[in-house]
Amino acid sequence: MIDKRHSRAEPTCPTMAPSRRDKKVELTLFDLDNEKEEIRLRVRPGAASVAKVDEVVRRHLSNLNQISDEEVLWFYGGGTELVAEDVIDTKKSLYYRVGPASELKPTTRLKISFETNIPKKKALFADLEPRLTEGILDGMTVEEVRTSFAQWMGIEDPNTVYIVARGGLRPGPLYGSSWQVKEVRGWLCQQLKFEICTDNCFLILRGHGREYLYHPAAPDRDGVVCRDLKEWLQKKLFTYVHSGDPLRHCKVDVRSEDIRLLKHKRRCRRSSVLTWGSVVEFEIPTSSERSFSQEEAWLYAANLGCVVCGDDKRLPEMPHRVTKGCSHEATTCRECLEMWIQSSMETNEWDRLRCPDCPEVLTFHDIKAWASEDVFTRCVSFSLPLIRPCL
Repeated sequence: MIDKRHSRAEPTCPTMAPSRRDKKVELTLFDLDNEKEEIRLRVRPGAASVAKVDEVVRRHLSNLNQISDEEVLWFYGGGTELVAEDVIDTKKSLYYRVGPASELKPTTRLKISFETNIPKKKALFADLEPRLTEGILDGMTVEEVRTSFAQWMGIEDPNTVYIVARGGLRPGPLYGSSWQVKEVRGWLCQQLKFEICTDNCFLILRGHGREYLYHPAAPDRDGVVCRDLKEWLQKKLFTYVHSGDPLRHCKVDVRSEDIRLLKHKRRCRRSSVLTWGSVVEFEIPTSSERSFSQEEAWLYAANLGCVVCGDDKRLPEMPHRVTKGCSHEATTCRECLEMWIQSSMETNEWDRLRCPDCPEVLTFHDIKAWASEDVFTRCVSFSLPLIRPCL
């Protein structure tokens, strides 16, 4: 947080001090709350401090009457708050936010809103707002918030309600039913808006033990084509969940053709139309699912226990099922399961490994899903005589 006041008249053009020695580059600053324009500066790489940028940006916004003496500027680079002494990295996206000086921690604020022209609905939401905000900050999930909102507002199906993050590094709907809503602050979001879809235009998506809700931006009357849903999964869900700046740090590599969609346990064709309100299962390759789980885990509460290490774990840190034959919830976290497979292979053949919680035998694909890359490579070398006839 930088708080500097300027009383003397300044030129309106936001430029840094000239230099004849080093070539300047253009730096673009984006308003996190999408309320103000982009600001472009020309700076020398490695020479522009946050304090200097603060001075120039404040002068520019003052000339536009977009900042008062009682307001301060915060700057963020790569999802991290910057301080006055930091040197600007011109290779990273730079964001700014304007707020009152009394708010020393702007990332702790979270405001919810709902737009309606019906007076009764306005009154209902006004009563609900403080309680729901408190619940969100206490750790309510997306599903819990949707359900509370629907019940209070007299909406029959909570799935028609969706929560939209406004501003921040990752604006847009919150998809995961078990995501903790308060974690949107990790995307530097301060505002949430409730929306209600018309004609029940939503899909319930389930995969790898988690649930998500899909609401289209421009719904078709009959439903959504599978190829379009796959593209949404690839470009929105799987690559848009990393903390901080999601697009910059995403490591999930999945192609739309690698995504399998199933309805009633039957695989859906690319041209198939999924009717609104349907429950659709999805599957992605093991390596992609592992990366996605690691990047998504921070959005969940650490409310599951591992019986091996005793640590509190988040839902994506636990396997959904160790084998397809398991009828129980997993009690061993992914990390401990990986070590268990490694130690078991030192005394057993790979095709005799069993689930640590039940007698089910692990298949080749189970070991691929839960073992480390080195252990799985050993498994492949041991199993080649068995699988060669099938190649």
